[in-house]
Amino acid sequence: MKLLFELYTSPFGLPISPLYEYLILAGIGLIAFWIAYGLAGLYGSSSGERKVLHWVIRFFVFIALWAITRVGIWIYNNQKLTFIIACIVVGVLILFGIIKKIVSFAKDKKRGE
Repeated sequence: MKLLFELYTSPFGLPISPLYEYLILAGIGLIAFWIAYGLAGLYGSSSGERKVLHWVIRFFVFIALWAITRVGIWIYNNQKLTFIIACIVVGVLILFGIIKKIVSFAKDKKRGE
């Protein structure tokens, strides 16, 4: 199982300097190990089940943490674009709220007639 885990997770690099990449990926791997170790101990009934469950949980936790880290690095590297996207999202939400209030006001006015 360890060989499969390392084969699947080896292409997951980060767009930063190799030293920081190795440190961050080691931290992610350690956190994934702790989570998988705890959960496999709770849910596995036999030693074989716990081993397989541990590696499955560890793989998915590693992928989730890697994805969160990758998005965080992307946001940090593209701050202007992130700000523009955030402004657009906030603008759309405000526009949606205004439209919702207008529709609600029109329905209330129609009921009152």
